[in-house]
Amino acid sequence: MGGGQAAQQLPPQYCRVTFWLGGLGLGMTTTPKNPNWFDIGMDAWALAAESNMVIAMRIGSLVQGGPAAVQEVERMVTEKVAANIALGCDLMTGKLGSSPEAIISGSIAHYAKSVVANRKRLGS
Repeated sequence: MGGGQAAQQLPPQYCRVTFWLGGLGLGMTTTPKNPNWFDIGMDAWALAAESNMVIAMRIGSLVQGGPAAVQEVERMVTEKVAANIALGCDLMTGKLGSSPEAIISGSIAHYAKSVVANRKRLGS
């Protein structure tokens, strides 16, 4: 699947969580709404891989220093605090579900949104 191609249509019992590794357009997983532990593990692995890419890109921009680096650090801390508060609210209200699998899968999907957005922003 390339970046410009439309995503495939999935049955309603599935939600789409896609990780784009290194801009190569490698869609990693399609997680069912009732995920099993293997699917969760694959999603966690893909999130970790993409997070490491974002960390590497951020380190590269921070090493250069200057006002842009300060702004990036402020943005990073603000995003992390906001993401953690939002996830906490989702957990407390039951938005992520009640089973351990649903909660973990929802948590991974929650963080994946920010990671994907940051990789796209930092990669351009």
